[in-house]
Amino acid sequence: MSRPWFTVDRERSAPEVQLVAFPFAGGSASVFRAWPAWLPPTVELRAALLPGRERRVSELPHDRIATLVSEFADVFAEFVDPPFVLFGHSMGATVAYELTREMVARGLVAPAGLIVSGQRAPDVVDPHPHIHGLPDAEFVAAVRELGGTPPEVFAHPELVDLVLPALRADFTAVETYEWTPGPPIDIPLVAFAGDHDRVVDPADVAGWTRHSTASAEVVTFPGGHFFLTERTDDVARRAGHDALRLAGAQPPA
Repeated sequence: MSRPWFTVDRERSAPEVQLVAFPFAGGSASVFRAWPAWLPPTVELRAALLPGRERRVSELPHDRIATLVSEFADVFAEFVDPPFVLFGHSMGATVAYELTREMVARGLVAPAGLIVSGQRAPDVVDPHPHIHGLPDAEFVAAVRELGGTPPEVFAHPELVDLVLPALRADFTAVETYEWTPGPPIDIPLVAFAGDHDRVVDPADVAGWTRHSTASAEVVTFPGGHFFLTERTDDVARRAGHDALRLAGAQPPA
């Protein structure tokens, strides 16, 4: 088996679906550590372990979405069994979407569904100024203003130095991403939006519905861009419910 690309915090004895989760820029698998407590007992969470952080901190992080997706596609079948549903927040939504397209293009087993969260539709251009090329101090200040990264990280210069390479690589990947036009995926899609998200306009999240020829819907949560961590229980419950439904299983009442 190759290097670990996914972690399972709580294995299920008889999962009906595996929910594969990808974090936001600068995030890691630990973002989803609390999720198993809120998921239905037949949903098993597999959180993505990206190079350059946690157990893979010694590895070079990817600074392009395409190369990260290609590596995930190469090893995916080693770690995940069908049926599975992909979930991603912000950068993770783009990774999950492009991974779905890559799997379809390669003729691999495709997801039973795709849940994209806190991210504008891929054909919508980000209106914000790019930050990935800023000097370290300005870049860190810009990331800190966005939120999402634990405040204690910025209080310790040694922690900033540790996470900076992955942070910069992630923002480079996001800000250099360009959607390649193509047919919509024929896979059910659900888009999560924060009703007070100042980073990604909820109207731009709604644009995901034109990227699937199967069912597509938008679910709105109270909160800003990081409603994922502000309302962990609600988001995890809904993601688990949708994962079962998209996989053709019966969600709990």
